[in-house]
Amino acid sequence: MKFFHMRPLIALLLASACQPAFSSANSPDCWIRSIAFSPDGKDLAAGAVDGRVCVWRVSSGDLLWSFPAHPNGVTGVAYSPDGQLLAVSGKDDAVSLWSASRHCCVRTLSLPQRQRYVGLCGVTFSPSGDLVASGSGDFYPFETGGNNAYVWDVMGKHPPRVLQGHTNGVNSVAFAPGGRILATGSRDSTAIVWRAATGEVERVLRGHSFWVIKVAFSPNGGVLATASADRTVILWDTSTWKPARTLRGAKGWVCALAFSHDGSLVAGGGDGPAIHVWDPATGRLVADLGGSSTQRGVSALAFSTISLQLASGSLRSLTLWDVSARTVVRSWPWPAILGSPGSTPRPRSPSMRR
Repeated sequence: MKFFHMRPLIALLLASACQPAFSSANSPDCWIRSIAFSPDGKDLAAGAVDGRVCVWRVSSGDLLWSFPAHPNGVTGVAYSPDGQLLAVSGKDDAVSLWSASRHCCVRTLSLPQRQRYVGLCGVTFSPSGDLVASGSGDFYPFETGGNNAYVWDVMGKHPPRVLQGHTNGVNSVAFAPGGRILATGSRDSTAIVWRAATGEVERVLRGHSFWVIKVAFSPNGGVLATASADRTVILWDTSTWKPARTLRGAKGWVCALAFSHDGSLVAGGGDGPAIHVWDPATGRLVADLGGSSTQRGVSALAFSTISLQLASGSLRSLTLWDVSARTVVRSWPWPAILGSPGSTPRPRSPSMRR
């Protein structure tokens, strides 16, 4: 299948009639699965096991938008490079695309019938914004339905390209900054580097002794980081695909991973009681961030796109950290409720017809 350059069509996608959103059960006892800052750094989105997504204004802490996205749980959130779309992956085998300004669902990217019941896991946009990728065989709570990655054109004009090569669930997906390659991490303990244009395998990376749960590229594309249940993060030199160094010090599985916007720091967290922050150039552990919000573990991390603030998700809470000062800027409870103190009431999305 050939993907065409579709950037001019994103405006057409947003101009189409908004589809309403369906209702979802809202459990107060759940983990935040994914966090994303908007490209301008003004807003922060998070999705959780209860199927809901919330978006806050970073500067004020106000809740801007809260909506049920996927009834079986949200596994990933990601902003398009221009900030117009928010992609949300779900355990219902779909990626929904939401207008960040109009607060409605504009498109749902689904799997072919023969590929269903795999539990999509994670979501990412290509740097051009024309493609959306997701993994399958969601590792929470240890589903085994799929071991492929999928790549859609953002307009949904074609069936997704299926990337086959892993032998167990694909936990994480990430495009390199140049958009030429896509990396995936899997419960088969490997990461695979794919050629985005063709879906061909460029390299299989073996170095972990247990699941590869997260993958992330440095902002300049020179390093691919892979976080694992073996309590390590490996930094791979993308010019040779050889390990440059291994980051150690985690007290448990490393389930969350993020580079700072300038590439000077990489953060990891998991079922240990702290967030670890390393200098990727030297491998030195420069900070451990912890408190009441991290005692049960950390399930999601994201650095601000404009500063060294770091957002962390855990059980029933989201925390914003100032990494330089090693202090908490603010925290939000989950589930967030529109109209509560510190929030700005907005109209809720209507129920989506599927």
